[in-house]
Amino acid sequence: MTHNFLRINLILVSVLFGCMSIFSQTSEHSSFALNGKISYIRKGSGAQTYILLPGIGETKEGYLPLIQELETRGVVYSLDIRGQGDSSSDFTSFSAFDVAMDVIQFLDEKKLKNTILVGSSLSAASAVYLGAERSDLVKKIVLSGPFVRDYDISFGIKTMISIGFRYPWGAKLWKAYYEDLHITVKPSDLSEQSERIYNYLTLDKRLSILREYLFSSKAGCEEKLDSIKVPVVIIMGGKDPDFENPVEELDWISGITNGQKFLFENSGHYPHREEPKRFAEVINLPFKSMKSNKK
Repeated sequence: MTHNFLRINLILVSVLFGCMSIFSQTSEHSSFALNGKISYIRKGSGAQTYILLPGIGETKEGYLPLIQELETRGVVYSLDIRGQGDSSSDFTSFSAFDVAMDVIQFLDEKKLKNTILVGSSLSAASAVYLGAERSDLVKKIVLSGPFVRDYDISFGIKTMISIGFRYPWGAKLWKAYYEDLHITVKPSDLSEQSERIYNYLTLDKRLSILREYLFSSKAGCEEKLDSIKVPVVIIMGGKDPDFENPVEELDWISGITNGQKFLFENSGHYPHREEPKRFAEVINLPFKSMKSNKK
């Protein structure tokens, strides 16, 4: 089971060149991280705290549909992981483990505990690490469209990625790829969000950071899968094109983590964007291990 990177090649054929202005975004910044800054959005109020981590080539604003559902339930922090969105590109490495270290520092700085931590795609591996090593900070982890282990990538695919995600066509390619990952429901903000991502990827170093994330190992987080100390919720889109068999991967992760699994049958790679209301309901359900929901 591997990333379906061949789809990127098909999109690359249709990518056009173009220039667009930089989208201005107001956000809070925290200087807790070594060698750079992490940007975040804070919304809502209440006793429960939610931490939302986007995946590769995404930004904190991608969670806005879910934030609207959660902000009446508690305080929501949506972060730009290092090197993406409004966060700085001054870091020396970019991996799921690095993201986990940033989140730990963020939670320590904000004195936040008993959080519900949501990780999407690559950052789901970061959530796994915290669930195993810092159960004093998180009370539940949610893995959305999760890439939590390493897969073999052929030399040909690596070459295609290395060439495809470079200036001047790389940002346009990722924009098209990102839009294509929303399968059934196209969120109302899809055009705006994909444009925002495109603009960020035209900034200095951003495409090289994207490539580094794509090739980075998750081994430091993968080895924690069977030692997680908090409840685990896994949400997978049944039509997620990034997995050869989404149901098989959902079952595998649920089995090794003893996690509660939910298949959103009509969603693609971003169930938190395609079905935010259902997603919010699911992550707040009382935890029951090894149960499934296939509505």
